[in-house]
Amino acid sequence: MNFFPSALSLSCCLLWGASHSQNPSYTLSPDVNSTLHIPAADNATSAKKNVCINREVCEMYNLTIMDCYQIYIIACQHSFNISMYSMDKESWCTWNRINSIYNQFTVCTEDVSSCFNIHWPNKIIEAFFIEIHQEYFRDCDFFREYKDPPQEVMLALMLTPICIIPLMVGIVVWKTKNEYSSS
Repeated sequence: MNFFPSALSLSCCLLWGASHSQNPSYTLSPDVNSTLHIPAADNATSAKKNVCINREVCEMYNLTIMDCYQIYIIACQHSFNISMYSMDKESWCTWNRINSIYNQFTVCTEDVSSCFNIHWPNKIIEAFFIEIHQEYFRDCDFFREYKDPPQEVMLALMLTPICIIPLMVGIVVWKTKNEYSSS
């Protein structure tokens, strides 16, 4: 990542500042499923507005938009990391287990990008996703080579239609013969 060295400590200060800012409608939650918890709002627009209000914290620390943006993305990644490490490593390769966690990270990064009026996806987001994939999914075997089934199964699958075809032809001939002989 190309951000200043003390970004992690500053991100902690920034997140603390966000949680103790004068806007009580936006708080940080210890919930492992969401780093940035937004209380239920009347609609999505007002909820997104609450997130964007906390950009003031960045101005308090004289951060550039991009530095502040990266810190908020780090907060999204932190929530993802907590959620991933709360499950066993064997589950990391099971899409049904990680789908919602991965989706929450994606939505979090989209919301932060929207708040900062930064196009999503972008190089910063791509770098975070690559980092996540290298850390959590590098050992996953999503592209398994398919193997032929055992010979017994193959034999049964091939012989079944071969045996049924003459039987079906016999039934059609028999029914056709009976129709012509009765007329």
